[in-house]
Amino acid sequence: MDSKVLSIILLLTISLVIKGNAPVTNALSEALIKVEPELVEYVVNATGQEFTVSVRIVDVVNLYGLDIQFRWDPTILEYVSHVVKIPVETYPDGVLYSPILPVKNAVNATAGTYWIAYASMYPAPAFSGTGTVFTMTFRVKYHPVQPDLDALVKLEFISTDLSDNVATPISHNVETGTVILRSLEVPIAKDAAITNVVPAKLVVFQNSSVVIDVTAENFGTDTVSFDVKAYYGDTEIGTIVVLDLSGGSSKVISFTWNTMGVPEGNYTISAEAFLVGDQNATNNRFVNGVVWVKMPTRIIPGDVTGDGVIDFNDIVAACVAYLSRPGDPHWNYLADLAPPEGYIDILDVVTVVWYWFLSLG
Repeated sequence: MDSKVLSIILLLTISLVIKGNAPVTNALSEALIKVEPELVEYVVNATGQEFTVSVRIVDVVNLYGLDIQFRWDPTILEYVSHVVKIPVETYPDGVLYSPILPVKNAVNATAGTYWIAYASMYPAPAFSGTGTVFTMTFRVKYHPVQPDLDALVKLEFISTDLSDNVATPISHNVETGTVILRSLEVPIAKDAAITNVVPAKLVVFQNSSVVIDVTAENFGTDTVSFDVKAYYGDTEIGTIVVLDLSGGSSKVISFTWNTMGVPEGNYTISAEAFLVGDQNATNNRFVNGVVWVKMPTRIIPGDVTGDGVIDFNDIVAACVAYLSRPGDPHWNYLADLAPPEGYIDILDVVTVVWYWFLSLG
């Protein structure tokens, strides 16, 4: 039975059951049948994701019957369930008053169609206003992956008929809905990256050391091992092997840069990942920060900070360097005073305190 035949039956049914209802003329404003929300969009993988839309009648006057056929693309969207919001005595946000004649309520999930036809029966009053005819829940069956294009699914009407309480067709407009599934990038199996480089100090005295923290990440899906090299300028500081880093995870590794023999000057700090078979070389190298290697202003016994004066900061600097040796991250040769044996012990710290007392006069 096609929609036109059903509409004729529906109109005849309404004519038979509305005896005693006073004829009422429709308002000049035109009704609207629409899908809400108008747009459903996914930019990440939505396979298996469920969503619900509503089909609503807006600003209708004296509605007594409806005949709506609705469709979607079943290759992309899977029908899950639907709820008919008739009558308003049961569903306050629905349409049509009781008693109700359910003429058609049929889903063809394979074809991707739904047919609903309902009418009020005397002595039910006519419905005026805005309400929901039905809600329908779908599940995403397929989400495109590049090079496939975005998937665009129309939630549209095959036909729509509305009738008033004198069996007269109600003029109306329709607004369809759209589901957009943005095409996904192809997952990369091997993709090692350096995402941050952080020097512990931006000023370091010549012949001392500075720690450089490097963040290595695996943006691929495979668990991988790879080398990470750190540099000052074009000169390599060292190499650390990152072992068995799983996909989507990261690790912070620390390099110690000993500036012994490094000429005074500013040096750009960088790091680079080296993975055999890396499928994305654009994120292998990261540059961040400039470290100033400087000579102490003056060599004054007790001036551990090298700023040309002796103050309490020198005591703190000596305490930071306590128990260090050349090559250690906290080594400071200016604290090696009593005597300079390449090791900061308690005698060196006490000597710095003694120089501080002398500076006080």
